[in-house]
Amino acid sequence: MYATLKRVRVILSVLLGLVAITAITTLALGVGVIGGWISRLQIVPLILSAGLPWLVGWIVITFVFGRIYCSTVCPLGTLQDCISRVANYTRKGHRYRYAEPMWSVRWLFLIIMIIAITGLSLTLTFLLDPFFNFNRIMTGVAIPACTLGAVYVSLGTAVGGLAALLIVMFMSAFWGRRLCNTICPVGTGLGLLSISPVFRIDINTDLCIGCNRCVEVCKSSCINPDSHTVDTTRCVVCFNCTEVCCNHAITYTSNRHKLSHPLLMRN
Repeated sequence: MYATLKRVRVILSVLLGLVAITAITTLALGVGVIGGWISRLQIVPLILSAGLPWLVGWIVITFVFGRIYCSTVCPLGTLQDCISRVANYTRKGHRYRYAEPMWSVRWLFLIIMIIAITGLSLTLTFLLDPFFNFNRIMTGVAIPACTLGAVYVSLGTAVGGLAALLIVMFMSAFWGRRLCNTICPVGTGLGLLSISPVFRIDINTDLCIGCNRCVEVCKSSCINPDSHTVDTTRCVVCFNCTEVCCNHAITYTSNRHKLSHPLLMRN
């Protein structure tokens, strides 16, 4: 079942990523057919356009299912997954490790984003928003490169796009979704909504044999092998862990596992 869920998630993320690429490309070429539709799925554009119904929808979805926005809808998240996948293929034996949440950094960038939005600083808002950064990479690097310079961009646009691409490539290649879980204010905001979602990744400690395979494939570095817990504020519900668990100890469920045989307290 979880293998199927992962395939559906991957297919959906790729399709929506292609839609975003098409929208940005056609807009750059002066067509702009579906740009408005894809932007209505993105968090920050919705905030800026006061798209309240869609925002409420994302709040409810995140509260129920966790950060599925980050693993399916966000095109920058899809780009990070593609880069980390390629990096893992080229570096055989690469494994992820659990990392403590960097809450001080997460709060810092979230507060900066809130100040930027409320203070109407669009430049700073666009600098931190994942969708606009994806747009920056496409318009500044990808489209000019694919058209062999036929689509002209200014030096500032090219430098900004290249800088964003290099940052995403470096962090994704070595640390998976670290960018989403430290710098991205959208990821932090959605993480706060998914502190205790209705459905979450849960580890059955009665079945867990401590092989750590789930930890090694967790691109969010949010599975603590010592406490057998998952940090849902960083989990993007990618189903990598459920797919590799050899003893079916990891599930995506609304239940919370309790030990069948609780440990005895020492005197």
